[in-house]
Amino acid sequence: FEFLLHKIKLDISGWIMDGWMDLMCLLIYPELFAFEGETILHIAVVNQNVMMVKELLSRNADTKNARARGSFFSPGKGQCYYGEYVLSFAVCMGNEKIVNLLIKSGAPLNAQDTQGNTVLHMLVLHPNKTLACRMYDYLMSLITIDKIRYLESIINNDGFTPMKLAVQKGDVTVSMFNHFIKRRKQVYWAFGPVTSTLYDLTGIDTWEDELSVLDIICTSKEKNVRELLEVTPVKEVLHHKWTNWGYKFFFLWTVLYILHIVIFTICCVYRPLEPIRTKMNVTIMNLKPLSRSYELTTDFLRLAGEILTVLGSFCILFTEVCAFFLSVIVISMILRFAGSDGQTTILALALICAWCNVIYFARGFELLGPLCIMIQKMIFGDLMRFCSILILVIIGFAAAFDVHFQALNPDVYVYFSDFPITTFTLFQLMMGLTDLPGPPSIPVPDIIIFLYMIYMFFAFVLLLNVLIALMGDTHYRVVHERRLLWKAQIAATILLLERRLPKWLLPRLGIPGDAVGLEEGKWYFR
Repeated sequence: FEFLLHKIKLDISGWIMDGWMDLMCLLIYPELFAFEGETILHIAVVNQNVMMVKELLSRNADTKNARARGSFFSPGKGQCYYGEYVLSFAVCMGNEKIVNLLIKSGAPLNAQDTQGNTVLHMLVLHPNKTLACRMYDYLMSLITIDKIRYLESIINNDGFTPMKLAVQKGDVTVSMFNHFIKRRKQVYWAFGPVTSTLYDLTGIDTWEDELSVLDIICTSKEKNVRELLEVTPVKEVLHHKWTNWGYKFFFLWTVLYILHIVIFTICCVYRPLEPIRTKMNVTIMNLKPLSRSYELTTDFLRLAGEILTVLGSFCILFTEVCAFFLSVIVISMILRFAGSDGQTTILALALICAWCNVIYFARGFELLGPLCIMIQKMIFGDLMRFCSILILVIIGFAAAFDVHFQALNPDVYVYFSDFPITTFTLFQLMMGLTDLPGPPSIPVPDIIIFLYMIYMFFAFVLLLNVLIALMGDTHYRVVHERRLLWKAQIAATILLLERRLPKWLLPRLGIPGDAVGLEEGKWYFR
């Protein structure tokens, strides 16, 4: 009975089950619904039974609409994601005879499953890349060049063509991406050992393509994807763009930014101040009111610098996604007009952020680029993890110290008078900036000495050395990958410039197809 229910549910003989039968199968054998849509032709293909496939095709088995959509065949959750259609199953099995039989019987190559994947997408997802490349060549030998171009241009639900999906998956050992590239190249001329090769830039270059191969490489979190930057023609395309216009625009951008923050710094250093005497007969400098800030010739020179700083800030603010320090400059300008003293704190933050942001521009130089990557990875990786643990440790020990110092004279132990001050004191102790503060003539309770020893061992000895070890490991990894990491930074910089600069400033890369007797509308890189 179980066998019969299984066969009926799989629609082997084409019978249609009634509602009560569906309900009974669901209640008694819920696992059967994992194989929903699978037909006997799917089973014959998976078993690579060529004679059975021939017999079923001779009896008009459905090769166009039959889809195995059960959870067993779903990507991620299922065990065997083979693309739902019979032809996709056959391609994933790698049996050329069955594939040939199915194509001759009318099985569509362009059929898209629930994920939008075609037969070519399934080959990209196949774990056996050698088999995938062989099946790709076999499929291409059965159809015309126009059909090949059409199939290679179909995008799935994520917006990836088969070639772009190969990049997104980051498999570069026996890469399908390399296979796509080799099949798309055209030998323009040859003279002995010297050849001139044209590579189709469709899908690779970022021109009029918001999700190009270069975009995927720069945004992918897969570590292996960066290795595609060493693959022809990606390597040559990036080198050509960087040397011809990328480096020039980036250098100009760097110079303008540094000039901008230098003017900003000078304006901050020479702010309009006036001396004020306090009750203690001490002279301090205070900010002049706005009405008396522009009286001398030097004040108007400073005004010109302030105007340039604000205008530059607004220009960059409209183009930057995260321009924190530029927003701070705008806030400080508002506080200046309002006559608030809070602008001093805001300006200090802006100066720190502005000068630290110069590290970003070091990415354009091969000497400093890997160092900037190392700093970034240490700050957002090692240091963030270290600080997360350190905060918990300091809070715990600060509470323990505060409990004991509450019973002591706060005028004597000023650095432990309350919880916030105790927390800051423990931070200084951990960094080695101070010793255990307190008058030497007054004995400290033994429990405080005990807590101090435990804290210094745990925070100063253990945690700091762990941080040093983490940073050393990061340095080792970055040093061994510095060339690829720097190239990834260059690729990201080129994409950034292409997105922000107007098209008329950037020459399009490559040669139009009609100029070399190839397909019109496409561009090729030689």
